[in-house]
Amino acid sequence: MYSLSGMGLTKAVVLLVAVISGSMTADAATPIRVVRERFANSKAIKLDLEAQDQLQKGDVENAQRSVNLALQADPDLWLTYFMRSRVFMRQHKYELAIQDCNRVLVKYPKFIEAALLRAAANEELKRRSSKDTTSA
Repeated sequence: MYSLSGMGLTKAVVLLVAVISGSMTADAATPIRVVRERFANSKAIKLDLEAQDQLQKGDVENAQRSVNLALQADPDLWLTYFMRSRVFMRQHKYELAIQDCNRVLVKYPKFIEAALLRAAANEELKRRSSKDTTSA
C-alpha cells in the first residue's frame, strides 16, 4: 500500500494521472507524458471535496458556499458542476440541477451519475407538475 500523506494534492493528482496513463499504455517503450489539465486546480479540487463532505453531513448551505468558491477558482472543473447539481437537488432546484448535469454530460457524455441525477431531477419536475394539475 502506498501512502500519499506527505504529498500535496496537486502532486497526488499528477501522480494519479501518471499511474493511470502508465497502466493504459500498451507499449512499454512509449514514454509516459503527464499533462496537467486546465481544471487541475488544487484549490478548486479541495473545495469540491469539502462540498462533498459537507453535503454528506447534511450541511447544504456550506456545501453551496464551497461549490461557489470552487467554481470561482476554476470555472472549468466539470466535477464541481456535478457537485452543484447535487446541492441543487437537495434545495429542490430541479431545473438548475438539470442545467448543471447537461453541462457535465456535454463534456463527458458517459458520466452515468450525471445522467441518473438528471433523470431524477426530471422525475421530480414531472411529479410536481402532476400535483399542480390535480390540485387545480
